Amino acid sequence: MTRHLIPALLLCLGAGAVASTADSVGQLRQSGCGRTGLPPLRADRALARAAGFWSQGQTLDEALRRAGYRADAVQALRLEGSEQQVLAQLRARACSHLRDASLQDYAVFQRDRRSWILLARPYRPPDAADSATVAAEVLQLTNRERARGRRCGDRTMAPVSALRLSPVLATSAGAHAREMARLDHLEHRGADGSTAADRARAAGYRPRLVGENIAVGAETADEVVQGWLDSPGHCLNLMNAGFAEMGLAYADGGAGSGGVYWVQLFGTPLER
Repeated sequence: MTRHLIPALLLCLGAGAVASTADSVGQLRQSGCGRTGLPPLRADRALARAAGFWSQGQTLDEALRRAGYRADAVQALRLEGSEQQVLAQLRARACSHLRDASLQDYAVFQRDRRSWILLARPYRPPDAADSATVAAEVLQLTNRERARGRRCGDRTMAPVSALRLSPVLATSAGAHAREMARLDHLEHRGADGSTAADRARAAGYRPRLVGENIAVGAETADEVVQGWLDSPGHCLNLMNAGFAEMGLAYADGGAGSGGVYWVQLFGTPLER
């Protein structure tokens, strides 16, 4: 899964003074672009630092990383001209961005007669404290698809029985998710060479059958499950009638990483 979609819109206008570009951006967001009811943009200090670094010639990715601002999407605008010229250009070419309710943060950096503007959708990984809720959501979404049956690539999978959550499998999944996040590396095999079955046994699980789905970059249960469903191999795991239990865990890799690392660990215990 991918993040950080960062297109840039560069507007270079005639000479003049830029008096209140930030006000113009805010006003157009709320009332001047033909769509009412949008939430106001929030001024963000880290994003402002990124705008400053961008003005110094750094790439947008570099500027965001150095400023410590984590974004899912950014629209970038560079303007020159008088306040009236800036406002006219914003109306003519930036309203589609200002009408995008998912862009919640903004920053304006000004120097001399130039302005650098960033509109951003902040990256919001799931909180570790919400892991039980997120796991329940993933289980519900997984069981919904298992009950329906679906096509995984070129294979049609019949409806199968529901999974139940396994705390032991969740413990094993958590250890692997944290390792992948620490190394910023998506890989089924552990750093010590372990397989999913090895890790399940080490956590105290006695498996008859084990399977594993992993992902990076998703921020919600819906997003990660949809990504697995869209991948034939992951979809086949999710629809495998031989699995009885599931553990789910995730870990955030931090700023500059690929994002949140996810592990969905399937299993069937020997005693079943």
